[in-house]
Amino acid sequence: MLESTFIQRNREKWSQFEHVCYATDHYPPSQLADVYDELMADLAFAQTHYPDSKVTTYLNDMTLKIHLAVYKKGNTSMKQSFVRLVRESIPMALYTHRRMLLYALVLFAFGTFVGVVSQLGDPDFSRLILGDEYVDMSLQNISKGTPTDVYSSSNEATMMAQIPTNNIMVSLRCFVMGILTLFGTGVMAFYNSVMLGCFCTFFYQHGVFSEAMQAVWLHGTIEISAIIVAIAAGFVLGTGWIFPGTMSRRQAFRKNAKQGLYIFLATVPMLLVAGFIESFLTRHVPEWPTGLNVAFIILSLVLVVLYIIVWPAMVAKARKRNHEED
Repeated sequence: MLESTFIQRNREKWSQFEHVCYATDHYPPSQLADVYDELMADLAFAQTHYPDSKVTTYLNDMTLKIHLAVYKKGNTSMKQSFVRLVRESIPMALYTHRRMLLYALVLFAFGTFVGVVSQLGDPDFSRLILGDEYVDMSLQNISKGTPTDVYSSSNEATMMAQIPTNNIMVSLRCFVMGILTLFGTGVMAFYNSVMLGCFCTFFYQHGVFSEAMQAVWLHGTIEISAIIVAIAAGFVLGTGWIFPGTMSRRQAFRKNAKQGLYIFLATVPMLLVAGFIESFLTRHVPEWPTGLNVAFIILSLVLVVLYIIVWPAMVAKARKRNHEED
C-alpha cells in the first residue's frame, strides 16, 4: 500500500485519536486500551512498510501518550470501574455498534416472518419447533379457556429463580456463538425468531391470539429486545475475525470481544426485569383490562428505546461536546 493511501484511509481516525490524547481524563481505561490497540496495529504496519517516514514517528508519539494514560488509569478502584462501565463503556458500545443492532433486528424480524409463514403452511410445524409436550399442554389450556395458564403453573419465587437465569444463558449463547463468526450467532438468532413466529401463529390459529399476545408481550417486549441486543453483541464479536482492518485478526478479535461483552452486559438488567414481570405480573393478565395490558406493553417498549437507543446517543453527544470544549 502506498504511504499516501495509508494516510488517507486513516486520517480521520487518527484525528479523533488526537482528541483522545489531549482529553484522556474523559475516557475510561477500557476505551483508551481500545485506542491503544488500534494505534499499535497502525504503528506496526507503518514500521514495517515506512520505517523512516514522518507518519511512523507521528504514530509512535501518539501511541506512547495513550500508553501512559492507560498505565496512569490502570489503578482505579472497583467502584470507579463499575461506574465507568455503566455510565460510559456500555452506552458507548451500544452507540458505536448501533448498525449491528439494526442488522440483528432485521434478521430477527425475517426469522419471525419465516416462522409465521411456516406455521400457516403446516399446522404441525409447531410440534417440530416447540415440541409435542409444549403444544399438547397449550392445547389443553386452550380447551379449558385458560390459554396462558402456563405462566401461573409455578409459584412466583421459583419462576423468578429459573426464568432470568435461563434467558441470560440464551443471551450469552447468542453472544458467544459469534466466535464462529457471524454464522454462529446468525443461526441461533434465526432459530429463536422462527420459534417466536411459530409460537404467535399457533395461538392465532386456535382463536386465542389477543389473550395470548397480551400475556406474551407483557414481559416479552423487554425479553425479546434483550435477545436482539445479544444477537448484535454476537455480530460485533464475529466481525472481529472477518474485518480486522489494519489490525491483526487477534487484535481485532480482542477489541471486538470487549465491545461485544459490553453490549451483552446491557441485556442482563433487561432480562432480570423481564423475568420479574413474567414471574409476578404476567399471571394476572387475564384479570386485568386489555387497555391496562396494552399500556404496560407500550411503556415497556418506550423504556427499551430509551435504554438501547436514546441513552447511548445522549452519552455519545455529551462526549462529543466535551471534546469540542477541550
